[in-house]
Amino acid sequence: MTAVRANLRVAAPDGAGLATDVYLPGDGSTAAPVVVTRTAYDRSAHLHEGLGWAGHGYAFVVQDVRGRYDSDGAWRPYRAERADGAALADWIAAQPWCDGRLVALGGSYSAYTAWTMAVERPALVAGLVSLGPAMGLARVKFDRSGILRLAEHAAWWLERAEARTSRTGIAAAMFAAEPDLLRHLPVAGLPERMWARLERWGDALDDGAPEAVTDAEIARVAAATLHVGGWYDLLVDETLHQWRQTGAAHAPRPPRSLLIGPWEHDLCWSPSTVVGDRDHGPESRVPPGPLLLDWLERALGDRPGDTSARVFVAGAGRWWTGEQWPPETVPSTWYTGAGGTLAREAAGDAADGYRYDPADPYPSADPGADRSALQDRADALRYTAEPLTEPVTIAGAPTVTLHATTTAPGTDFVARLLECRPGGAVLAIAQGAVDTGRGHPPYHIELDHVAVTVPAGARLRLELTSSDFPQLARNLNTGADRYRTAALAAAVQTVHSGRSAPTAVTLPVLETPWTPA
Repeated sequence: MTAVRANLRVAAPDGAGLATDVYLPGDGSTAAPVVVTRTAYDRSAHLHEGLGWAGHGYAFVVQDVRGRYDSDGAWRPYRAERADGAALADWIAAQPWCDGRLVALGGSYSAYTAWTMAVERPALVAGLVSLGPAMGLARVKFDRSGILRLAEHAAWWLERAEARTSRTGIAAAMFAAEPDLLRHLPVAGLPERMWARLERWGDALDDGAPEAVTDAEIARVAAATLHVGGWYDLLVDETLHQWRQTGAAHAPRPPRSLLIGPWEHDLCWSPSTVVGDRDHGPESRVPPGPLLLDWLERALGDRPGDTSARVFVAGAGRWWTGEQWPPETVPSTWYTGAGGTLAREAAGDAADGYRYDPADPYPSADPGADRSALQDRADALRYTAEPLTEPVTIAGAPTVTLHATTTAPGTDFVARLLECRPGGAVLAIAQGAVDTGRGHPPYHIELDHVAVTVPAGARLRLELTSSDFPQLARNLNTGADRYRTAALAAAVQTVHSGRSAPTAVTLPVLETPWTPA
């Protein structure tokens, strides 16, 4: 039996009524722990989830954030969530069906609202589940290089923002009808071409939404936490950052659990084991219901458990488990050389060049896709190693030291680590970028965090180019603002190799490779 009380109105601090649904175990007369979600994507989508929680003895509360669906007010992403979430927590704690323990749960934007509730009401929030957290415009819409994630921002804002309900599917339809739309310049003028009136699309460009949860606040969280991310999710860096930061201000630290799988933003709810041209096999599946129930039972029990990490290693097809991630590794440095070589030792000095024209930028590829069709493009340099004689497991974030110059006043360099398979497929392992306006040579580029085993017989390749479009907004090579100007200029990029100017990629590798069972 489940008691459902839907379409309640919970007052925000300014009196706005926020639409809230409540699911209670049994007849609702017995106090229970409460799982709480605040969503921008329609609380009614959580109906079956609410019934599931109640069926397992937990109360479940889901609320539309301010200005979305049935809640009063106007929604501006990442504003008002602290106060509104705190008001909901206080309301729940005052209900007779709440036993005083709240678990803040959310994915993407809802993970952000879960974090704000945890930092505003630490005495009430006993547990926190963070699923692919989207923690603010600046941290979601820009990659670690500070370059706008153009395609993501355009699609998300068009489908989600500046409306009471989502315009689901409109972005895919728009891009199918106008495949060159994201080439429009200036970038700030894109809303003129998009299929909805978007007056605040530039908020991200203007940093119009302040970061609402600081690292210091995350470090002070004393609740048990579960962090779930995907290797193909744009937000996996945020998941790993929170895993490292949570509870650091406490001694001993509260228990933290980490789960990273071979998933995109839908995480372990993905119906498939395939991402692009990589099939990770049945071992990559993790049923989300048992995962959450098991963690919650431990988190709210007398013995909440120890800190643990469970990480899927692509190429090995199995899970690594331990107390920390990344584990202990040793650095393995590979140097570029003349003739497109990649070797363990730097050789004689050499220089290679390519022409980058932002009018014909190096294109993006889908996550996990075979990139072999792009390997003939002339606007990139490629340095390839000899076939590996034994497997190599990369665990952590590779880094690139890049000695490079440009004829442009300012440009970008994109570094990509590739796995070249004997059959001809070329798969991305990790990538990173640098805006030369934010540094000086040699450039130090942190690539994506990864867990991957490259088998014997495959070749490692370091690819260097100057765009990843439309995933990243193009550098226009003029030295002017890439978002508010439209002039383009081609440039010649030169990469230096050798002992006096060594360009290299350093891999964090396990001493004993993690290979298929």
